Amino acid sequence: MANTYLNKTMGSASTNSKKWTFSTWFRLGAFNRGQALFSAGDTSTYTNIQVNSNNYFQVYSTNSMGGSGATDIETRMKILDTSAWYHCVVQFDSTQSTQADRLKIYINGQEQTNLITNTNNIALNQDNDKIGANGVPHYIGTYVAKLKLFWWPHYHKQLLWTVLLLPQQILEKQMLLVFGRLNLQVLLGGNNGFLLTYESAGASAAASNFGEDKSGNGNHFASNNLPTNPNTQHTPENLFAQWDKPSQMGGSNNQ
Repeated sequence: MANTYLNKTMGSASTNSKKWTFSTWFRLGAFNRGQALFSAGDTSTYTNIQVNSNNYFQVYSTNSMGGSGATDIETRMKILDTSAWYHCVVQFDSTQSTQADRLKIYINGQEQTNLITNTNNIALNQDNDKIGANGVPHYIGTYVAKLKLFWWPHYHKQLLWTVLLLPQQILEKQMLLVFGRLNLQVLLGGNNGFLLTYESAGASAAASNFGEDKSGNGNHFASNNLPTNPNTQHTPENLFAQWDKPSQMGGSNNQ
């Protein structure tokens, strides 16, 4: 469904808030809508990982990554192919001595250095106080609550497959292309990490439900407006023809 999304508020202190890696596979379902893949925050500070209304991949954060102002990294690569799966990786590492290295974006294994907007205010050794942080609402498939109230409903109009957050870890470049299909449980570090594979159908934030965390950390996500049969066999490994506006949010090849 168009307004399906997942949410989770972390209940533990982050193991290391100076580093995290986020990854997901996604397939475009609508143009020029401004759609969030992942977001975390509240009504005053937040971080969004998104395909923006101009179809560019973008990471936007208020001051929630430390520093003195917003961080806005907008790639020049447009996300336009509705027949293809895209693989994205976003890496945050405030311990890097070079400021430009503190936030990196990879699309299909290629680091995005050709940028439309490159505003980076991440201070050295600053903590990111939103993604992976204790007591902070996290959303998959929609923006944080503030943006849902004041914008039109920018729910995710795409298929998502294998969503992963790795607090305290930065992966080597050679691992990025296979990031979505590794036995990722062995990689997970940090008590607020999660791995979602969308293999079940229940809406509760519990094991054997749609938002089940496969990492072993127990960070299960609750599902909102979940369809009766939310899973699909359509994945990056198993392509099918489909409507331009898919009704499912997640993918599983287990059916």
